[in-house]
Amino acid sequence: LAASNVGGDALWGDAACAQAVLGGVSAHIESVDHNHMRLLLRHIASVYASRCPPQYHAAWVTPMCRVLLPHIASRLQSAWQAATSASSGAQVQVQGSNPGGDKEGAAKQTADEVVNDILLRELTREHLAWLNVLTQPPKGPTTNNQAPGMRASASG
Repeated sequence: LAASNVGGDALWGDAACAQAVLGGVSAHIESVDHNHMRLLLRHIASVYASRCPPQYHAAWVTPMCRVLLPHIASRLQSAWQAATSASSGAQVQVQGSNPGGDKEGAAKQTADEVVNDILLRELTREHLAWLNVLTQPPKGPTTNNQAPGMRASASG
């Protein structure tokens, strides 16, 4: 919200604020679930990366990248590895399952696997979107604290 509505040195020039945001983003990051990590990437990391003036990247964007990039790479690697091994294990289990087994438990497990797969895919998609934002050339300053890409309304 601050990155969208406060411009100039009031936000970006405040090193203490940069440290506070980084501390909030990185606190207990290992215990954040995929859905919340996706929201963090979308609403904090991507917004700050896209709106931060280039002269303040060293205080805002670089430290966030140092924390988030290795963590998310490790998280995605282990999650995809687990999802791949779980799906191959599920195929073996289906082939060897007995017809009188616990169908409700199997249905619940399948539903949980589907939800986890969706969350993992969304986190991966959001991570790639953030990487795309990081690779975009810096935008010039916006006028009237508008979001980049917004045009000023024509005055009559």
